[in-house]
Amino acid sequence: MAKKPTAKQHKAVKLTLENLVSENPRPMGEIMKEAGYKPGIQLNPQIITESKGFKELLNAAIPDNELIRVAQEGLKATTVRFSPEGEQLEVDDYATRHKYWKDLHIFKGHAVPEDQGPKQQTINNFFYKPEITAKTKEFEEELKNLLSE
Repeated sequence: MAKKPTAKQHKAVKLTLENLVSENPRPMGEIMKEAGYKPGIQLNPQIITESKGFKELLNAAIPDNELIRVAQEGLKATTVRFSPEGEQLEVDDYATRHKYWKDLHIFKGHAVPEDQGPKQQTINNFFYKPEITAKTKEFEEELKNLLSE
């Protein structure tokens, strides 16, 4: 019999989703504290966020088609600039596109956030692991297919 997500996991997911749209996002440790977790979890929230129950609840709350829609919008981001003549121009917003690209890699598990990752020396070795290279290529192909639809 499979274990069901706990009440604390339900609360942590609810608070995490609220935090995603917050004007002032809080650290995950604070969210875990509010969800009722002890200090050990507050210092290492990935123990919960990487758990099967938390991931199930989060995936149910954010359907894949919504993630795809938002990703497609973000990867096509534009901004308005003005020409020397004062003409309004819509141009590609590469900084925003890069942020979406980076966040998608982190979300899909192909990269780790800068503040949570290993030191630079280890990162260099991490990205040359065959399984990581293969997953990255697979993810890039999926994304190309989605964007070409």
